[in-house]
Amino acid sequence: MNRMTIIFALWTCIIVFAISPSPGAQSTSDEPSSGATAWLRGRAFQLAAREQALSIDWLQAPLRDHLRPLAALRKTSIFVDRRIDPQQPITLSLNQSTLEQILWRIADEQSWGITELENGYYVGPAEASVELAHLLACWQETQSALVANPTVAQKLQREVNVFTTDVVEPRLLLEQLTSAAGLKVANPDVIPHDVWAPLDLPRSPLLQHLQLLLIGFDKTLKVRDDGVLELVAIELQPPFVRKISGLKKAEEWSERLKTQAPQLEVVATPDSLTITGGADDLILASKAIASLHRTAQRPTAPAQIRYTLNTKAQRGAIVASVAKQISVQWTYPTEYRRQMEETVELNVSEVELAELMEKTLAGTGLTYRLTDGKLEIIAK
Repeated sequence: MNRMTIIFALWTCIIVFAISPSPGAQSTSDEPSSGATAWLRGRAFQLAAREQALSIDWLQAPLRDHLRPLAALRKTSIFVDRRIDPQQPITLSLNQSTLEQILWRIADEQSWGITELENGYYVGPAEASVELAHLLACWQETQSALVANPTVAQKLQREVNVFTTDVVEPRLLLEQLTSAAGLKVANPDVIPHDVWAPLDLPRSPLLQHLQLLLIGFDKTLKVRDDGVLELVAIELQPPFVRKISGLKKAEEWSERLKTQAPQLEVVATPDSLTITGGADDLILASKAIASLHRTAQRPTAPAQIRYTLNTKAQRGAIVASVAKQISVQWTYPTEYRRQMEETVELNVSEVELAELMEKTLAGTGLTYRLTDGKLEIIAK
């Protein structure tokens, strides 16, 4: 059965945003912590992020309230740069789009950028997204000290979990991560004091975790000849490199990009592309791939849709949004205008249309009738 979920907005955030309470304990480990999200990895991550469609109807609500249910629904980690305002209101309506397409659409409208991580996504300033992709794709090749110090390279590539139940000081977390790996940082004090929301990141190479912590401060790592890590400013010049993994028919994409954007250098494997070029060209190429990389989806019947909604809105606005998602018109007798204009609070998760409408119309003496092409509000 083809089943689609529609998500609206939730209120609390499990992904990374800067906040201001006093910092608490932080923890990292090689094994998943109790309470940590079972984020998808590998092919399961690629399938959820790139091939499974959903529809969204987001009204003016903070960015973090939109991304939380999206990340939870697809079990796909989304790391948001500290420079992105989590309270920024977002309005967006999309039908049958993948998580990756939704992220790129948000980025387009806000002039941000997206970087695919090993098991998730980074959302941040456009320039930073290009730099992050380049650093993660080329870091080891551009760090000559690693060739002479394979022990450091091995430690940085070791996969670890990062999960905290309290707020995070990025400088302290960086020191804890490196110390646990047997590494030393020469100058952690170049990271200014900051406090973030609790972190829940998927099992990934230590290098990726460290670079995510540093990218928001325009910093990266340098390995000295003695094996000590040094934090340095990011000073990259084009051309940049971006690696896109988990692609179907990557060779076909390579030929298409070479034809449409001959200024790019494209190297393909059976399931990935390594693209080299200018920052703007790389962003355009990534968006083009995201826009089409999805399996065909059949139309979804209203009875197969599940709704997740946590909002405070007029009844009429909620019903109108539902009608739009299932492509029908909605009507109600004028004597019910007062009930439709009343504001209600709803908090439902993965419910069918009947339950959503029942809760929306609770206490009004009204119900609904769904016929071909029309959703009618009627008396019980």
